[in-house]
Amino acid sequence: MISVIYPLFLRTELPYWQIALVIGFQGLSGAMTFFYVAAYKQVLLANGENYIVSSISLLIYVLSSLAKILLMYNGFNIVILQAVYCIVHCAQILMFTFVTKLKYPWLKQHKNPDMSVLSQRSAFMIHEFSSTVFSSTDAFVLSTFCNLMITSVYSVYNMVFVALNSLINSVNNGLNFILGHSYVKNDGKYETIHDAYDSLYIAIVFALFSVAYILICPFIKIYTAGITDIEYVDYKLPILFVIIQLLSCGRATSARLITIAGHARLTQLRSVLEAAINLIVSIVLVNVIGIYGVLIGTIVALLYRANDIIIYANRKILNRSPRKTYLKLFSNYLIFGIIVLAERIFRTELAAFCSSYITFVFLGFILSLFSLILYLVVAVLINHSLRNILIKMFTNK
Repeated sequence: MISVIYPLFLRTELPYWQIALVIGFQGLSGAMTFFYVAAYKQVLLANGENYIVSSISLLIYVLSSLAKILLMYNGFNIVILQAVYCIVHCAQILMFTFVTKLKYPWLKQHKNPDMSVLSQRSAFMIHEFSSTVFSSTDAFVLSTFCNLMITSVYSVYNMVFVALNSLINSVNNGLNFILGHSYVKNDGKYETIHDAYDSLYIAIVFALFSVAYILICPFIKIYTAGITDIEYVDYKLPILFVIIQLLSCGRATSARLITIAGHARLTQLRSVLEAAINLIVSIVLVNVIGIYGVLIGTIVALLYRANDIIIYANRKILNRSPRKTYLKLFSNYLIFGIIVLAERIFRTELAAFCSSYITFVFLGFILSLFSLILYLVVAVLINHSLRNILIKMFTNK
């Protein structure tokens, strides 16, 4: 439906059929893999075997990227590129099926399933639908109300944060099973593990996105060198993109707790409201301030939902005040604010230094190391649960 209807509303000189086929192949690859391997992935993730999921996903990414490069080099059009991507992407169906059946031969896919354990499936579907609308709003609104060149600017910046989120999520998904197992055991240790995990996760996320904020414009300048159809370097965009990521990741552990505790039905309307706020504010502001409007729309929606999730998880599930979580976030936002000020002071020198990918990688390594140490030290000082766990780890007690 999207591939047939959506191209009708785009402002572009590209032919209708070309856009429809690209969207169709893109959607087909996701639909096919979800239908055949989604359950297998959940089994692997629930058992802490995210390394298998990440390895297969990385292999498929490399193969599909190589296929695209070869096809582009030989002059094939974008429809052929997307069709080949779809075929390569669907190859993971065979990989996940083989690995899961090898590791879990006792799994019977069609043996009288007990559907009562999925009693909240409709609520989870609403959450997922709302999440899809929320995450797609920016690109949809920009391509509908602006033009594809503006959407291209958004996509280049968003590409960086998608890559960072993939890195973060691969680690996060690999460790999330610890939270699930601890909550189900109900041995009184969950709150300690939750606080320690949240502190560590927030510190790493803030560290990485702080470096992204500093280096994204120098990277975009190198990456888009020679492109003159539109100006890609915009120093107002990074702060908006990073705030979106920090708000999203700051609520991640609390959101995971809501899922683990089975509160999907009780929070489904809140999820719908978040998507609605994002869509409405973005449509209103995009006609006033363009690309900045859709990003502000996302921020407004996240300000509501991030606070809602944090307060709900702490008060309704952990039966405590959300003060601990807000203290962690406040301290990290304070450090990020100082980094923003420092970047503005040394912006000219930074741009002059990052004139090539070599200097960019070198500076990125130095800044990442410094940023991680800074945020982790603050996390350890503030959260005694994390501090005690680390002390036990290093003292073997």
